[in-house]
Amino acid sequence: SVRQAEMEAARLAKEKEDEEAKQAAQLAKKEKDIQKKAMKKERQKLRTSCKVNSRADSAPDVTPRTNRSVSHPTELELLCGRRGRKREDDGGGGEAL
Repeated sequence: SVRQAEMEAARLAKEKEDEEAKQAAQLAKKEKDIQKKAMKKERQKLRTSCKVNSRADSAPDVTPRTNRSVSHPTELELLCGRRGRKREDDGGGGEAL
């Protein structure tokens, strides 16, 4: 009957809409995970760089560096946060610092 056909069409439309919403959510999650992994790698690079620079600064035969070293993990996290915000402001491409 016409009523059943309308109900079936409405059901199919709802299923299609739900599937599209599910796919959009999965895509957003994948993008978030990619950004999260990228930030994790950037933080690790920054930590490593700070450790290397800290060792170089403390070496007796090396002239002292003029740039300030990161002395506390909280300060490092603040720098990572600034770098992430700067990267977002720049459109997410290239090196921010």
